Amino acid sequence: MVASSKKHPYIFQRQEGQYVEFPKGITTIEEASFLGADVRTVILPETVVRICRAAFMGSQVEAVILPDNLQIIEDYAFSACMNLRKIYLPKGVVRIGARAFFGCANLLSVNIPDTVQEIGEEAFAYTIRCSRG
Repeated sequence: MVASSKKHPYIFQRQEGQYVEFPKGITTIEEASFLGADVRTVILPETVVRICRAAFMGSQVEAVILPDNLQIIEDYAFSACMNLRKIYLPKGVVRIGARAFFGCANLLSVNIPDTVQEIGEEAFAYTIRCSRG
């Protein structure tokens, strides 16, 4: 199950509200699902293993609760999320795509677990305030 379908890949783009929680069973947050969305907090279920390209790009997200089963964060997944301040990457993550957190200018802290095998080009570029937490 995916957060959006191939037929309607931009299903959440116009989503507004403070809080979005997905039902169990979703395994993938599809490409551009929350592109530019005005949501503040997103809680992903334990069943999510992949966040696709540009899934949250340019959204107003401030906090994302990532599941322990998450393995892949694709290119541009959180790029230009100007309100994102802290991200905790669970131990299951093995890949962080190119520019995944590019331009998250207010990102203060990120942990990178030992399980990460690949960090793409400029994954954390222009996150001026960021320190490895």
